[in-house]
Amino acid sequence: MKAMEIIIMICGIIGTAYTVLMAYKAIFTIIGVFSYRKFPKAKKEHKYGICVAARNEDKVIGNLLDSIANSDYNLEQITVFVVADNCTDDTAKVAREFQKNGLKVVVYEHNNPDERTKGFALRYLFDRIEEDYGRASFEGYFIFDADNVIRRNYLTKMNEAFDAGNKIITSYRNSKNMNQNWISFSYAMHWMRTCLTENRAKAF
Repeated sequence: MKAMEIIIMICGIIGTAYTVLMAYKAIFTIIGVFSYRKFPKAKKEHKYGICVAARNEDKVIGNLLDSIANSDYNLEQITVFVVADNCTDDTAKVAREFQKNGLKVVVYEHNNPDERTKGFALRYLFDRIEEDYGRASFEGYFIFDADNVIRRNYLTKMNEAFDAGNKIITSYRNSKNMNQNWISFSYAMHWMRTCLTENRAKAF
C-alpha cells in the first residue's frame, strides 16, 4: 500500500471517529432550535436574593436595578445585594440611592487591593449576607453582572423553573448591543448558539 493511500485511510478513520463523537451536537441543535422545556405555573412565589458584583459600574448599574424594579414578580420577595468591589467611582452611591417600586437594595463595599476578582467579591458578599440575614433566609439566589438588564417576566419564568424542582438554572442571555460592531455581533451569535443549540437541549 502506498504511503498516500495509508495517509488517506488514516484521515478517513479520524474523520469518521470525529463525526461519531460529535454527532450529539447535531441532535442538540435540532432539539434546541425546534423545542424548549416548558414549566407549569409556579404554585409559590419564592424568596430570592439577587447578587451583583460591581466594579466601577456607576454608568450602568442603574439600568439593571430599574429592570428589576419593573419586573412583574412580587418585589416583596426580592432583595438586591450589591457589592461595590474596589470601586473608585459612584457605584455604591448610585445603588444605595436607587428608589423605585419599593425594591430593596442592600449595598456593601469591598475594598481590598489583594482581592480584585469577581470570585473574591462574591465570597465577601455572601459572608455579609450570612452575617446580616443568614443565607438560608433566601430560598435561592440570582447572580447578575452590573451591566445586565432583565425582561419584565424574567423572574416569574425563572421562579417557575425553580418551583418545578430545578436547583441550578442557567437562563437565556444575549447581547444588548449586537448591532454596534462586528465584535459585539460575534459575541451575540456565540450566546445565541450556546443557548439555543446546547443549553436548551440539556434541559430535557
